Amino acid sequence: IIIGNIIGFSSSASGGLTTIGGADAGGLLNKIRGIDIINTGLITPSSIQGNTIGGFAHTSNYNNPFKAEAAFIGITAGHNGSGKYHIGNITANTIGSQSSNTITLTHGGTIEDQAWAIGIYDGSASADSIFNNTIGGITINGSGNALNFTGICVAGFSGTGNVAVKNNTIGGSTAAGSVNDLQTGLYSCYGIEVTNSSAQISGNTIRNFNFGSSKTTSPAFAGIYASAGSGIFQVTKNTVHSISGMPAAAGVSLHGLLLDITDDNNTVEKNFVHSIETNNDASVSGITANLGRAIYRNNVVRLGINKLGSPITASHIIYGIAQYAAANNNAFYHNTVYIGGSGAAGNSNSYAFYGNSNGNTRNYSNNNLVNERTNGAGTGTHYAIALAGISGLSSNYNNFYTAATSRFTGLLAAADQTTFSNWQLASGNDDMSVNGNPLFGNATGAAGLVNLAITAGSVCNNEALPGMAT
Repeated sequence: IIIGNIIGFSSSASGGLTTIGGADAGGLLNKIRGIDIINTGLITPSSIQGNTIGGFAHTSNYNNPFKAEAAFIGITAGHNGSGKYHIGNITANTIGSQSSNTITLTHGGTIEDQAWAIGIYDGSASADSIFNNTIGGITINGSGNALNFTGICVAGFSGTGNVAVKNNTIGGSTAAGSVNDLQTGLYSCYGIEVTNSSAQISGNTIRNFNFGSSKTTSPAFAGIYASAGSGIFQVTKNTVHSISGMPAAAGVSLHGLLLDITDDNNTVEKNFVHSIETNNDASVSGITANLGRAIYRNNVVRLGINKLGSPITASHIIYGIAQYAAANNNAFYHNTVYIGGSGAAGNSNSYAFYGNSNGNTRNYSNNNLVNERTNGAGTGTHYAIALAGISGLSSNYNNFYTAATSRFTGLLAAADQTTFSNWQLASGNDDMSVNGNPLFGNATGAAGLVNLAITAGSVCNNEALPGMAT
Protein backbone atom coordinates (compact mmCIF):
# COMPACT_ATOMS: atom_id res chain seq x y z
CA ILE A 1 0.00 0.00 0.00
CA ILE A 2 1.27 3.46 -0.97
CA ILE A 3 -0.90 6.01 0.79
CA GLY A 4 -0.93 9.67 1.81
CA ASN A 5 2.48 10.74 0.52
CA ILE A 6 3.41 14.26 -0.62
CA ILE A 7 5.95 14.08 -3.42
CA GLY A 8 7.73 17.01 -5.04
CA PHE A 9 7.25 20.52 -3.59
CA SER A 10 9.90 22.17 -1.46
CA SER A 11 7.90 21.93 1.77
CA SER A 12 5.78 19.30 3.47
CA ALA A 13 2.81 21.67 3.29
CA SER A 14 2.56 21.16 -0.50
CA GLY A 15 4.18 24.49 -1.26
CA GLY A 16 7.15 25.69 -3.28
CA LEU A 17 8.96 23.96 -6.13
CA THR A 18 11.53 21.24 -6.47
CA THR A 19 13.75 22.08 -9.43
CA ILE A 20 15.17 19.18 -11.41
CA GLY A 21 17.39 19.83 -14.41
CA GLY A 22 20.73 21.47 -14.86
CA ALA A 23 23.56 20.25 -17.01
CA ASP A 24 24.55 16.59 -16.92
CA ALA A 25 26.86 14.38 -18.91
CA GLY A 26 23.99 13.00 -20.95
CA GLY A 27 22.63 16.40 -21.94
CA LEU A 28 19.59 16.77 -19.65
CA LEU A 29 18.46 13.16 -20.06
CA ASN A 30 16.73 12.98 -16.68
CA LYS A 31 13.26 11.55 -15.94
CA ILE A 32 10.79 11.99 -13.08
CA ARG A 33 8.61 9.31 -11.49
CA GLY A 34 6.49 10.42 -8.54
CA ILE A 35 5.52 6.82 -7.72
CA ASP A 36 6.83 3.79 -9.65
CA ILE A 37 5.58 0.33 -8.67
CA ILE A 38 6.24 -2.90 -10.61
CA ASN A 39 6.50 -6.70 -10.30
CA THR A 40 3.73 -7.27 -7.81
CA GLY A 41 1.43 -10.28 -7.55
CA LEU A 42 -1.91 -10.85 -9.25
CA ILE A 43 -3.92 -12.05 -6.25
CA THR A 44 -4.01 -8.99 -3.99
CA PRO A 45 -3.91 -5.68 -5.88
CA SER A 46 -1.34 -3.10 -4.91
CA SER A 47 -3.15 -0.04 -3.60
CA ILE A 48 -2.09 3.55 -4.39
CA GLN A 49 -4.28 6.02 -2.49
CA GLY A 50 -4.38 9.65 -1.41
CA ASN A 51 -0.98 10.73 -2.69
CA THR A 52 -0.19 14.27 -3.86
CA ILE A 53 2.44 14.76 -6.57
CA GLY A 54 3.36 18.26 -7.70
CA GLY A 55 5.62 21.22 -7.12
CA PHE A 56 8.05 20.27 -9.89
CA ALA A 57 10.00 22.56 -12.19
CA HIS A 58 11.47 19.94 -14.50
CA THR A 59 13.90 20.58 -17.36
CA SER A 60 14.77 17.66 -19.61
CA ASN A 61 15.64 16.75 -23.19
CA TYR A 62 14.88 13.06 -22.66
CA ASN A 63 13.36 11.30 -25.68
CA ASN A 64 11.92 7.80 -25.91
CA PRO A 65 9.01 6.61 -28.10
CA PHE A 66 7.73 4.20 -25.42
CA LYS A 67 5.26 5.83 -23.06
CA ALA A 68 6.47 3.68 -20.16
CA GLU A 69 9.75 5.56 -20.58
CA ALA A 70 8.19 9.04 -20.58
CA ALA A 71 10.19 12.05 -19.42
CA PHE A 72 7.61 12.66 -16.66
CA ILE A 73 5.08 10.32 -15.05
CA GLY A 74 3.24 11.16 -11.85
CA ILE A 75 2.23 7.57 -11.03
CA THR A 76 3.36 4.52 -12.99
CA ALA A 77 2.13 1.01 -12.23
CA GLY A 78 3.28 -2.21 -13.88
CA HIS A 79 5.21 -0.65 -16.71
CA ASN A 80 6.70 -4.07 -17.52
CA GLY A 81 3.27 -5.67 -17.90
CA SER A 82 3.09 -7.20 -14.44
CA GLY A 83 0.94 -6.86 -11.35
CA LYS A 84 -2.54 -5.75 -10.43
CA TYR A 85 -3.35 -2.26 -9.14
CA HIS A 86 -6.04 -0.10 -7.54
CA ILE A 87 -5.25 3.59 -8.06
CA GLY A 88 -7.46 6.06 -6.19
CA ASN A 89 -10.48 3.81 -5.71
CA ILE A 90 -10.52 4.56 -1.95
CA THR A 91 -8.90 8.01 -1.76
CA ALA A 92 -8.12 10.10 -4.83
CA ASN A 93 -4.55 10.78 -5.88
CA THR A 94 -3.69 14.30 -7.03
CA ILE A 95 -1.22 15.04 -9.82
CA GLY A 96 -0.60 18.80 -9.91
CA SER A 97 -3.60 20.86 -8.84
CA GLN A 98 -7.13 21.73 -9.89
CA SER A 99 -6.73 25.42 -9.09
CA SER A 100 -3.08 26.45 -9.57
CA ASN A 101 -0.07 25.60 -11.71
CA THR A 102 2.20 23.30 -9.70
CA ILE A 103 4.06 21.38 -12.42
CA THR A 104 6.14 23.06 -15.12
CA LEU A 105 7.83 20.85 -17.70
CA THR A 106 10.48 22.45 -19.90
CA HIS A 107 11.52 20.19 -22.76
CA GLY A 108 13.97 20.66 -25.61
CA GLY A 109 13.06 17.67 -27.78
CA THR A 110 12.16 18.26 -31.43
CA ILE A 111 11.54 14.71 -32.73
CA GLU A 112 7.89 13.82 -33.34
CA ASP A 113 6.43 10.96 -31.21
CA GLN A 114 9.59 10.67 -29.11
CA ALA A 115 8.76 12.39 -25.82
CA TRP A 116 5.86 12.09 -23.35
CA ALA A 117 4.57 13.56 -20.11
CA ILE A 118 1.89 11.43 -18.39
CA GLY A 119 -0.16 11.89 -15.23
CA ILE A 120 -0.94 8.21 -14.53
CA TYR A 121 0.49 5.31 -16.54
CA ASP A 122 -0.82 1.74 -16.16
CA GLY A 123 1.10 -0.84 -18.16
CA SER A 124 -0.16 -4.03 -16.56
CA ALA A 125 -2.35 -6.57 -18.33
CA SER A 126 -4.76 -6.90 -15.40
CA ALA A 127 -8.26 -5.74 -14.55
CA ASP A 128 -7.00 -2.65 -12.73
CA SER A 129 -9.08 0.21 -11.37
CA ILE A 130 -8.16 3.89 -11.80
CA PHE A 131 -10.83 5.89 -9.96
CA ASN A 132 -11.40 9.44 -8.68
CA ASN A 133 -7.95 10.88 -9.41
CA THR A 134 -7.37 14.53 -10.33
CA ILE A 135 -4.74 15.84 -12.75
CA GLY A 136 -4.21 19.51 -13.61
CA GLY A 137 -2.17 22.64 -13.12
CA ILE A 138 0.44 21.50 -15.65
CA THR A 139 2.34 23.74 -18.06
CA ILE A 140 4.62 22.47 -20.83
CA ASN A 141 7.05 24.80 -22.55
CA GLY A 142 10.68 25.06 -23.63
CA SER A 143 12.78 25.30 -26.76
CA GLY A 144 11.44 21.98 -28.06
CA ASN A 145 8.21 21.39 -29.94
CA ALA A 146 7.32 17.74 -29.47
CA LEU A 147 6.48 16.86 -25.84
CA ASN A 148 3.19 14.92 -25.91
CA PHE A 149 0.82 14.88 -22.92
CA THR A 150 -1.60 12.21 -21.68
CA GLY A 151 -3.55 12.57 -18.45
CA ILE A 152 -4.21 8.85 -17.95
CA CYS A 153 -2.59 6.25 -20.21
CA VAL A 154 -3.56 2.57 -20.00
CA ALA A 155 -1.35 0.48 -22.27
CA GLY A 156 -1.86 -3.15 -21.28
CA PHE A 157 0.52 -5.77 -22.64
CA SER A 158 -1.85 -7.87 -24.79
CA GLY A 159 -3.68 -9.03 -21.70
CA THR A 160 -7.38 -9.60 -21.23
CA GLY A 161 -7.83 -7.37 -18.22
CA ASN A 162 -11.02 -5.31 -18.24
CA VAL A 163 -9.52 -2.12 -16.82
CA ALA A 164 -11.88 0.43 -15.24
CA VAL A 165 -11.13 4.15 -15.59
CA LYS A 166 -13.86 5.99 -13.71
CA ASN A 167 -14.67 9.38 -12.22
CA ASN A 168 -11.27 10.94 -12.86
CA THR A 169 -10.87 14.67 -13.58
CA ILE A 170 -8.18 15.86 -15.98
CA GLY A 171 -7.77 19.61 -16.30
CA GLY A 172 -8.49 22.08 -13.54
CA SER A 173 -11.66 23.79 -12.42
CA THR A 174 -10.12 27.21 -13.15
CA ALA A 175 -7.81 28.65 -15.79
CA ALA A 176 -4.90 28.39 -13.35
CA GLY A 177 -5.48 24.65 -13.05
CA SER A 178 -5.57 24.05 -16.81
CA VAL A 179 -3.34 21.75 -18.81
CA ASN A 180 -1.33 24.14 -21.00
CA ASP A 181 1.06 22.94 -23.69
CA LEU A 182 2.67 26.16 -24.88
CA GLN A 183 4.90 24.56 -27.49
CA THR A 184 4.19 25.32 -31.14
CA GLY A 185 5.01 22.06 -32.85
CA LEU A 186 4.11 18.45 -33.52
CA TYR A 187 2.63 16.77 -30.46
CA SER A 188 -0.61 15.29 -29.13
CA CYS A 189 -2.66 16.05 -26.02
CA TYR A 190 -4.94 13.28 -24.73
CA GLY A 191 -7.12 13.31 -21.64
CA ILE A 192 -7.48 9.53 -21.37
CA GLU A 193 -5.82 7.06 -23.74
CA VAL A 194 -6.64 3.36 -23.42
CA THR A 195 -5.08 0.66 -25.59
CA ASN A 196 -6.03 -2.24 -23.34
CA SER A 197 -7.98 -5.20 -24.70
CA SER A 198 -11.18 -4.26 -22.82
CA ALA A 199 -12.12 -1.24 -20.74
CA GLN A 200 -14.86 0.58 -18.87
CA ILE A 201 -14.32 4.33 -19.25
CA SER A 202 -17.03 6.08 -17.29
CA GLY A 203 -17.85 9.29 -15.46
CA ASN A 204 -14.59 11.07 -16.29
CA THR A 205 -14.25 14.81 -16.91
CA ILE A 206 -11.67 16.24 -19.33
CA ARG A 207 -11.62 20.03 -19.36
CA ASN A 208 -9.58 23.21 -19.75
CA PHE A 209 -6.84 22.11 -22.15
CA ASN A 210 -4.94 24.78 -24.11
CA PHE A 211 -2.38 23.90 -26.77
CA GLY A 212 -0.94 24.92 -30.12
CA SER A 213 -0.06 21.64 -31.82
CA SER A 214 0.13 21.43 -35.61
CA LYS A 215 0.42 17.63 -35.65
CA THR A 216 -1.40 15.99 -38.59
CA THR A 217 -0.06 12.40 -38.58
CA SER A 218 -2.31 11.54 -35.63
CA PRO A 219 -4.90 13.46 -33.59
CA ALA A 220 -3.60 16.64 -32.01
CA PHE A 221 -6.24 16.24 -29.29
CA ALA A 222 -8.60 13.58 -28.03
CA GLY A 223 -10.49 13.90 -24.78
CA ILE A 224 -10.86 10.11 -24.70
CA TYR A 225 -8.93 7.96 -27.17
CA ALA A 226 -9.85 4.26 -27.10
CA SER A 227 -7.72 2.14 -29.40
CA ALA A 228 -7.44 -1.63 -29.22
CA GLY A 229 -7.19 -4.62 -31.52
CA SER A 230 -9.74 -6.63 -29.55
CA GLY A 231 -11.98 -6.50 -26.51
CA ILE A 232 -15.18 -4.77 -25.49
CA PHE A 233 -15.31 -1.10 -24.53
CA GLN A 234 -17.97 0.71 -22.54
CA VAL A 235 -17.51 4.47 -22.85
CA THR A 236 -20.24 6.10 -20.79
CA LYS A 237 -21.18 9.29 -18.94
CA ASN A 238 -17.95 11.14 -19.70
CA THR A 239 -17.74 14.92 -20.21
CA VAL A 240 -15.23 16.70 -22.45
CA HIS A 241 -15.40 20.49 -22.59
CA SER A 242 -13.59 23.83 -22.69
CA ILE A 243 -10.82 22.81 -25.05
CA SER A 244 -8.76 25.35 -27.02
CA GLY A 245 -6.39 24.09 -29.72
CA MET A 246 -4.88 26.80 -31.90
CA PRO A 247 -2.63 25.20 -34.53
CA ALA A 248 -0.28 27.19 -36.73
CA ALA A 249 -1.15 25.07 -39.79
CA ALA A 250 -4.13 23.38 -41.46
CA GLY A 251 -4.99 19.68 -41.34
CA VAL A 252 -5.03 19.27 -37.55
CA SER A 253 -7.81 17.17 -35.96
CA LEU A 254 -9.39 17.47 -32.50
CA HIS A 255 -11.81 14.89 -31.09
CA GLY A 256 -13.98 14.80 -27.99
CA LEU A 257 -14.22 11.00 -28.15
CA LEU A 258 -12.18 8.98 -30.66
CA LEU A 259 -13.02 5.28 -30.98
CA ASP A 260 -10.52 3.07 -32.81
CA ILE A 261 -11.90 -0.21 -31.46
CA THR A 262 -12.11 -3.21 -33.75
CA ASP A 263 -14.22 -5.72 -31.81
CA ASP A 264 -18.02 -5.93 -31.73
CA ASN A 265 -20.57 -5.14 -29.02
CA ASN A 266 -19.12 -1.87 -27.75
CA THR A 267 -21.30 0.78 -26.09
CA VAL A 268 -20.82 4.56 -26.25
CA GLU A 269 -23.58 6.32 -24.36
CA LYS A 270 -24.56 9.35 -22.27
CA ASN A 271 -21.38 11.28 -23.03
CA PHE A 272 -21.39 15.09 -23.24
CA VAL A 273 -18.94 16.94 -25.50
CA HIS A 274 -19.01 20.70 -25.94
CA SER A 275 -17.08 23.95 -26.26
CA ILE A 276 -14.08 22.85 -28.36
CA GLU A 277 -12.38 25.76 -30.11
CA THR A 278 -9.84 25.82 -32.94
CA ASN A 279 -8.76 27.74 -36.05
CA ASN A 280 -6.75 27.51 -39.30
CA ASP A 281 -9.10 25.05 -41.04
CA ALA A 282 -8.48 22.36 -38.46
CA SER A 283 -11.29 19.85 -37.92
CA VAL A 284 -13.27 19.28 -34.72
CA SER A 285 -15.34 16.16 -34.10
CA GLY A 286 -17.48 15.64 -31.02
CA ILE A 287 -17.62 11.84 -31.34
CA THR A 288 -15.62 9.94 -33.96
CA ALA A 289 -16.50 6.31 -34.76
CA ASN A 290 -13.37 5.34 -36.65
CA LEU A 291 -13.28 1.54 -36.29
CA GLY A 292 -15.36 -1.28 -34.91
CA ARG A 293 -18.99 -1.92 -34.12
CA ALA A 294 -20.88 -0.14 -31.37
CA ILE A 295 -24.17 1.26 -30.22
CA TYR A 296 -24.00 5.04 -29.82
CA ARG A 297 -26.93 6.34 -27.83
CA ASN A 298 -28.01 9.26 -25.69
CA ASN A 299 -24.85 11.22 -26.38
CA VAL A 300 -24.96 15.04 -26.48
CA VAL A 301 -22.65 17.26 -28.56
CA ARG A 302 -22.50 21.06 -28.81
CA LEU A 303 -19.89 22.61 -31.15
CA GLY A 304 -19.29 25.96 -32.86
CA ILE A 305 -19.64 27.83 -29.54
CA ASN A 306 -16.72 28.33 -27.16
CA LYS A 307 -16.61 27.93 -23.38
CA LEU A 308 -17.69 31.54 -22.87
CA GLY A 309 -20.81 31.05 -24.98
CA SER A 310 -19.42 33.07 -27.90
CA PRO A 311 -19.53 31.99 -31.57
CA ILE A 312 -16.35 30.46 -32.94
CA THR A 313 -15.93 32.36 -36.21
CA ALA A 314 -12.51 31.03 -37.30
CA SER A 315 -12.64 28.72 -40.30
CA HIS A 316 -12.68 25.07 -39.27
CA ILE A 317 -14.52 21.89 -40.23
CA ILE A 318 -17.07 20.68 -37.66
CA TYR A 319 -18.42 17.14 -37.27
CA GLY A 320 -20.89 16.65 -34.43
CA ILE A 321 -20.76 12.87 -34.85
CA ALA A 322 -18.58 11.27 -37.53
CA GLN A 323 -18.78 7.66 -38.70
CA TYR A 324 -16.07 6.39 -41.03
CA ALA A 325 -16.00 3.48 -43.45
CA ALA A 326 -14.13 1.11 -41.19
CA ALA A 327 -16.71 1.61 -38.42
CA ASN A 328 -19.00 -1.25 -39.41
CA ASN A 329 -22.62 -2.00 -38.53
CA ASN A 330 -23.08 0.80 -36.03
CA ALA A 331 -26.33 2.00 -34.53
CA PHE A 332 -26.99 5.61 -33.49
CA TYR A 333 -30.03 6.10 -31.26
CA HIS A 334 -31.28 9.13 -29.25
CA ASN A 335 -28.20 11.30 -29.84
CA THR A 336 -28.48 15.10 -29.75
CA VAL A 337 -26.18 17.37 -31.73
CA TYR A 338 -26.20 21.15 -31.96
CA ILE A 339 -23.81 23.02 -34.29
CA GLY A 340 -23.90 26.79 -33.82
CA GLY A 341 -21.93 29.96 -34.28
CA SER A 342 -22.70 33.01 -36.40
CA GLY A 343 -20.27 34.95 -38.58
CA ALA A 344 -18.21 31.96 -39.74
CA ALA A 345 -15.20 32.79 -41.90
CA GLY A 346 -13.48 30.71 -44.59
CA ASN A 347 -14.93 27.93 -46.71
CA SER A 348 -15.13 25.10 -44.18
CA ASN A 349 -18.34 23.07 -43.94
CA SER A 350 -20.04 21.79 -40.82
CA TYR A 351 -22.11 18.65 -40.21
CA ALA A 352 -24.27 17.64 -37.27
CA PHE A 353 -23.84 14.03 -38.46
CA TYR A 354 -21.30 12.86 -41.04
CA GLY A 355 -20.91 9.35 -42.45
CA ASN A 356 -18.53 8.39 -45.25
CA SER A 357 -19.42 4.70 -45.28
CA ASN A 358 -21.74 2.99 -47.77
CA GLY A 359 -22.81 -0.64 -47.87
CA ASN A 360 -22.38 -1.60 -44.22
CA THR A 361 -25.43 -1.89 -41.97
CA ARG A 362 -26.28 1.42 -40.29
CA ASN A 363 -29.27 2.26 -38.10
CA TYR A 364 -30.10 5.87 -37.24
CA SER A 365 -33.21 6.45 -35.13
CA ASN A 366 -34.52 9.11 -32.76
CA ASN A 367 -31.56 11.45 -33.23
CA ASN A 368 -31.91 15.21 -32.94
CA LEU A 369 -29.50 16.73 -35.49
CA VAL A 370 -29.46 20.53 -35.57
CA ASN A 371 -27.14 22.86 -37.49
CA GLU A 372 -27.69 26.58 -36.97
CA ARG A 373 -24.20 27.72 -38.00
CA THR A 374 -24.19 30.75 -40.32
CA ASN A 375 -21.56 32.50 -42.41
CA GLY A 376 -20.09 35.96 -42.09
CA ALA A 377 -17.54 36.47 -44.82
CA GLY A 378 -17.30 32.70 -45.20
CA THR A 379 -18.66 30.44 -47.94
CA GLY A 380 -19.02 27.12 -46.10
CA THR A 381 -22.18 25.01 -46.22
CA HIS A 382 -23.74 23.72 -43.02
CA TYR A 383 -25.63 20.42 -42.98
CA ALA A 384 -27.77 18.47 -40.52
CA ILE A 385 -26.62 15.18 -42.08
CA ALA A 386 -24.16 14.08 -44.76
CA LEU A 387 -23.82 10.50 -46.02
CA ALA A 388 -21.70 8.87 -48.71
CA GLY A 389 -24.59 6.61 -49.77
CA ILE A 390 -27.71 4.73 -48.67
CA SER A 391 -26.74 1.08 -49.19
CA GLY A 392 -27.33 -0.67 -45.85
CA LEU A 393 -28.99 2.41 -44.35
CA SER A 394 -32.05 2.40 -42.11
CA SER A 395 -32.94 5.88 -40.85
CA ASN A 396 -36.19 7.09 -39.29
CA TYR A 397 -37.84 9.04 -36.44
CA ASN A 398 -35.08 11.66 -36.46
CA ASN A 399 -35.26 15.45 -36.41
CA PHE A 400 -33.15 17.35 -38.96
CA TYR A 401 -33.21 21.08 -38.45
CA THR A 402 -31.55 23.85 -40.43
CA ALA A 403 -33.20 27.11 -41.43
CA ALA A 404 -31.13 29.77 -43.21
CA THR A 405 -29.09 30.58 -46.29
CA SER A 406 -25.98 28.35 -46.46
CA ARG A 407 -27.71 25.67 -44.33
CA PHE A 408 -29.06 22.53 -46.03
CA THR A 409 -30.81 19.51 -44.58
CA GLY A 410 -28.45 17.03 -46.14
CA LEU A 411 -25.60 16.03 -48.39
CA LEU A 412 -26.04 12.63 -50.05
CA ALA A 413 -23.40 11.10 -52.31
CA ALA A 414 -21.89 14.60 -52.71
CA ALA A 415 -25.23 16.10 -53.84
CA ASP A 416 -26.88 18.84 -51.79
CA GLN A 417 -30.37 18.10 -50.46
CA THR A 418 -31.51 21.61 -49.72
CA THR A 419 -34.80 20.77 -48.03
CA PHE A 420 -36.13 18.06 -45.77
CA SER A 421 -38.43 16.74 -48.49
CA ASN A 422 -35.45 16.58 -50.88
CA TRP A 423 -33.62 14.48 -48.32
CA GLN A 424 -36.54 12.08 -47.82
CA LEU A 425 -36.93 11.58 -51.58
CA ALA A 426 -33.23 11.11 -52.32
CA SER A 427 -32.49 8.85 -49.36
CA GLY A 428 -35.66 6.76 -49.44
CA ASN A 429 -35.59 6.95 -45.65
CA ASP A 430 -36.90 9.12 -42.80
CA ASP A 431 -40.56 9.03 -43.78
CA MET A 432 -41.50 9.36 -40.08
CA SER A 433 -38.76 11.86 -39.25
CA VAL A 434 -39.48 15.55 -38.66
CA ASN A 435 -37.97 18.89 -39.51
CA GLY A 436 -38.39 21.58 -36.85
CA ASN A 437 -36.85 23.68 -34.12
CA PRO A 438 -36.24 21.41 -31.10
CA LEU A 439 -36.38 24.36 -28.70
CA PHE A 440 -33.32 23.45 -26.67
CA GLY A 441 -33.07 24.86 -23.16
CA ASN A 442 -29.82 26.79 -23.75
CA ALA A 443 -27.84 25.65 -26.79
CA THR A 444 -25.48 28.63 -26.90
CA GLY A 445 -24.71 29.08 -23.23
CA ALA A 446 -21.28 29.20 -21.60
CA ALA A 447 -19.68 25.90 -20.64
CA GLY A 448 -21.42 25.65 -17.27
CA LEU A 449 -24.84 26.54 -18.68
CA VAL A 450 -25.20 24.44 -21.85
CA ASN A 451 -28.57 22.66 -21.92
CA LEU A 452 -29.73 20.64 -24.93
CA ALA A 453 -32.85 19.24 -23.29
CA ILE A 454 -35.94 19.99 -25.37
CA THR A 455 -38.58 22.27 -23.86
CA ALA A 456 -42.36 22.53 -24.08
CA GLY A 457 -43.63 22.96 -27.60
CA SER A 458 -40.69 21.20 -29.25
CA VAL A 459 -41.38 19.40 -32.50
CA CYS A 460 -39.53 16.44 -30.98
CA ASN A 461 -42.03 15.76 -28.23
CA ASN A 462 -43.81 12.42 -28.74
CA GLU A 463 -42.03 11.76 -32.02
CA ALA A 464 -39.71 8.92 -30.98
CA LEU A 465 -39.94 5.44 -32.42
CA PRO A 466 -42.53 3.62 -30.28
CA GLY A 467 -41.08 1.01 -27.97
CA MET A 468 -37.44 2.10 -28.32
CA ALA A 469 -35.75 2.56 -24.95
CA THR A 470 -33.80 5.75 -24.34
